[in-house]
Amino acid sequence: MEQESWTTDEIEAVVSGFFTTRHSLQTATGIMGELTLLPLRSNDVFRFASGRELMLKRKSWWQSWYELEENGIVSGSTHSHRFFQRETVIQFGGKEFVLKPAKFWTRYCCLINDTGTPLLEIRPQGIFRRGAWLTILGPVDAALLVFTYYLVRIRWSEQTAAAAG
Repeated sequence: MEQESWTTDEIEAVVSGFFTTRHSLQTATGIMGELTLLPLRSNDVFRFASGRELMLKRKSWWQSWYELEENGIVSGSTHSHRFFQRETVIQFGGKEFVLKPAKFWTRYCCLINDTGTPLLEIRPQGIFRRGAWLTILGPVDAALLVFTYYLVRIRWSEQTAAAAG
């Protein structure tokens, strides 16, 4: 069920667990894989249904610096440039992508390539549901899709913690 590049599809992220959460990415044809987020850890893992693993790492607790690693090789990275910046620049495969809110007052996020074309939209399932919908709008690498979803989940968690504080 593993594809290197996705062109069009709707993926549902089903979340289970309380402290350690598991995010199962499900397509119409089956499960793409599962992201396991551990509390207070700087390394998380995504396992494709085929067994392929991606390591998602937080490089700094004080700044939004993250890396995507596969087989010990960094294939994607991001870091914030300014305080309170709403857009996140992602370097992946020698290209630059931008992850930004799709609208001002919503939690929808959109991944845009270097030519300004939207590739992926991520939106929460609802107020009382923890999952998300990923709508693929253009060709996007599977590892980039997972990295983008991970960054959005981290952003949503930080926003929830800030609102609770």
